[in-house]
Amino acid sequence: MGSGTHRFGEAAKLDKRLVAATEWPLFGSVFYLWSVESLQAAWERDRSLAITAPAEYARSAIQAAAALVIDPHHAAWVKKHWGDDYLHRENVFYRMLVIAALTSEAQLLGETRPSPCCAIRSKRSLRNWTPPPTES
Repeated sequence: MGSGTHRFGEAAKLDKRLVAATEWPLFGSVFYLWSVESLQAAWERDRSLAITAPAEYARSAIQAAAALVIDPHHAAWVKKHWGDDYLHRENVFYRMLVIAALTSEAQLLGETRPSPCCAIRSKRSLRNWTPPPTES
């Protein structure tokens, strides 16, 4: 994916019970994005806090965090736990993480990317969906 510096999908090889290795990277990525949103809001209120906006100096990290959350290979643990229909029933928490990551990325960078939310709405599988490359 992307520049080759990201190793997404490693969670696909792990047992679903390894929460620290499968779920925590997703939670941490969303918490990071929310933190940058808070820093950005503070900077917009008081630009003396930093020379450069947080959304600018953290651009590549913002893109990488959102890409990790929406990467279908990294979501393999969700699929192992909930089955092939994981984007359409029961597992609302994973879908919330996807929506949160994409919303934060769009708010911070003012741009959007193709997302699994489109697949959810159209009830297509994410099996063939791949995230676009991130900027390096």
